[in-house]
Amino acid sequence: MRMQLLGMALVCAGTLCVAGTGDKAESGTVQQETAVFAKMAATEDAFRTMAARDPQMAVNGFFDNLAKLRWENFTRDFSREQLRDFFLGALIFRGAFSEAGGVTGYYNPWWDAILLTYSRGLPDIPRVREFDFLCGELFRGEAVPEKPEYGSVLPEREPLTVSVMALQEKTRRHFEKLFSGGAAATRLERNPGGRLAANLRTIQARSALRLKMYSMLLHDQARYREAWEMAGFLQNGDGRNFFPVFTTSENRPLIEAFLKLDPLLRQGFVPYGYIPSSEGRLYLFVNGEVPRLFATMSLGGGWRRTIFEWYDLDRAEDFMKIWNSRTKVAK
Repeated sequence: MRMQLLGMALVCAGTLCVAGTGDKAESGTVQQETAVFAKMAATEDAFRTMAARDPQMAVNGFFDNLAKLRWENFTRDFSREQLRDFFLGALIFRGAFSEAGGVTGYYNPWWDAILLTYSRGLPDIPRVREFDFLCGELFRGEAVPEKPEYGSVLPEREPLTVSVMALQEKTRRHFEKLFSGGAAATRLERNPGGRLAANLRTIQARSALRLKMYSMLLHDQARYREAWEMAGFLQNGDGRNFFPVFTTSENRPLIEAFLKLDPLLRQGFVPYGYIPSSEGRLYLFVNGEVPRLFATMSLGGGWRRTIFEWYDLDRAEDFMKIWNSRTKVAK
């Protein structure tokens, strides 16, 4: 089953899908709620963007003093680059909110870890009062490995894209179950597991994998240059670069759809992963400005071994429905 078929069904060619606003006149209450949402959303986006560049500056600007102290204590064994890496690939889950504040989730499926924050302070700039930094298993109520392996967070029995889409979808559903229905949370019920050693070890193990992956790429200058050359393909959006490398007909629809993206949006793609193998190498790229978008390039030894794919993690639910239905048919 070729992954390109799934990609063709799920990507939005030429533009990102956005919800329509409708043409009905808004009541005062709706306008007020919209303004509160806009303030929360702008603050969440600004925090993630700043944290992907300078985590400490972001914490200083958006956490209150007590939360800042807790953060510094929890992350004392993480380097600046590790934390930057987390936020660069993190998507934002927004829970119910009120004028008092609300809960936000910053989830990185490549770490399978989530930062939950509770912010207050509207109508001014909301500040984080409480937070929990949890591995995905603990957040979702699954068993946390006591001795996590320093291997991939993504199961090897499934393709990379399927694994990360599955993690994204089940984590999003669990977040919405906890925080999106009914009244806004008035505080974050701190999960006692957030202080468990097993939780911290699991997050550290996945962060160590990310560092190892980056170190491998950094010390292989030929592959490092190739990764950034491929990132240039994504950023420049020139088919004259793509088609000579990704020559098979299966690649063409995804390339053509990708080239229709807004040029400013394409500029955000940067190398985010490197997986070498005996058959070739796979490069992963995420969009640092819009982390829901990612691309993979498989470069192998033969002309049929070059594969380009790109996906939108916000379409994970649709993706998994198609994947599961086709898997059942294949059986």
